Amino acid sequence: MIVLPFKKSSKNAAGLKPLAAFFLLSCSCISCSPQKENHPPVCAFTVGGNAYTFNLDDSPLYVKDYGINKASSRFTRNSVGASKNNGAFLAWDQENEILLQVNSNGRVTTQVPLKGRLVYLNRNYVLSQKENYVDDSGFEFDFYRINYIGKEKILLKKIWSGKIDLFISDCFFTENGICIAGGTRDNKTHNVFYITKNSIKNCFSMEKNSDFLRLIKVNENEVYAFLSSTDKASAVLYKFYLKGTIKFVRSLMMDKNLPWRFEGFAGYGFLYDNQLVLPAKVRSSICFIKYDTNEEKITGVVSDCDGCFASLAECENGFYYIARNPDVDGSFYGISLFDGNSCKRIIDFRQE
Repeated sequence: MIVLPFKKSSKNAAGLKPLAAFFLLSCSCISCSPQKENHPPVCAFTVGGNAYTFNLDDSPLYVKDYGINKASSRFTRNSVGASKNNGAFLAWDQENEILLQVNSNGRVTTQVPLKGRLVYLNRNYVLSQKENYVDDSGFEFDFYRINYIGKEKILLKKIWSGKIDLFISDCFFTENGICIAGGTRDNKTHNVFYITKNSIKNCFSMEKNSDFLRLIKVNENEVYAFLSSTDKASAVLYKFYLKGTIKFVRSLMMDKNLPWRFEGFAGYGFLYDNQLVLPAKVRSSICFIKYDTNEEKITGVVSDCDGCFASLAECENGFYYIARNPDVDGSFYGISLFDGNSCKRIIDFRQE
């Protein structure tokens, strides 16, 4: 295991020269492990197929490179997640189709065979998508519960299997299952499915254009969705419930606090301080729109946010996210901290 300290630059960023090439290839994150026995909560992300973690209580941040990505291994977006065991994390090796548990010292404590093309996981569940699309049916999916045997061993118990016509664009986990969103193969419809033990439910559907459906979980039942689009789009929020049939559509076009040069949502959103944080394109830059779900209105707009490429986790001082604006060449690409009023660049992934 290699520990990489980050030094702050004059722009509140930090150099990451040895890893810059990896970060430019891919980046995603995992959920955080709960804090127990005075151990700080752990957050992790994948870069170029490798796995990295940091403690949310660290200041400045120290990123650990576990060095477990060899030529025969690769970890994909959404295929890493915090373990229930303190300091440990789970990672699915796509090349060898094996689910690993890695402890805080970088030692692999468990290897479980898990076949699939893509995997989505957290500390409780694993959703595996098979390689081939079956005509008129979709991809084959298997849903597992993770059982922990002490601190060293994990087992998988399959609790649902089925076929879904869905190319996943976003997902989140609940205490009882996983919610997945995406488009159909014919690129005409967005669907949202909620998978739990022995069941699947279609929670939401709408027409699809040149856009991607993004989700923000407010609680275990209430969900908001918006369209991240490559074209100019209207400011519309969609609300649905995992355990009900009520649906709600809210246009923000008449909200006085909507930026007047709003061009559409872009990237991923998250929940912070009981408000939706929505990335929005305004000319060539990206800002965060704060939306109060109780008052049903925009409460503020924060500029210079660089866009949210992936949400990481909430800490004492704000919310960490991967910041990136793909529409601007040479723009900042790294970890930023949103404190509700401003965005601070913490770690720069680019070479200087």
